[in-house]
Amino acid sequence: MKKVCVVTTARSEYGLLRWVIDGIQSDPDLCLQLVVTGGHLSPEQGLTYRCIEEDNYPIDEKLEILLSSSTSKGVAKSMGICAIGIADAFDRLSPDILVVLGDRYE
Repeated sequence: MKKVCVVTTARSEYGLLRWVIDGIQSDPDLCLQLVVTGGHLSPEQGLTYRCIEEDNYPIDEKLEILLSSSTSKGVAKSMGICAIGIADAFDRLSPDILVVLGDRYE
């Protein structure tokens, strides 16, 4: 069984990834791993990880990466925190395949 890890960072791309997640979850030859980070875990953005849970998807990792800053320095620090957290998550999960729909610094 192949482990497919999907990383989602925001409600906007989760809507696009949901159909991919459905396909992975329903395939008996695949094991869905879900890493949730970024805006999903932000109170300012509505804690949208709850929508994922309401859709009955198991979340394997929640990675806090956002700093309360939109400056270039703050974004760079968030990227560093993300790199460390995602490295640890991938080490624990050991996925065979990674799916990321990135349009920013993911």
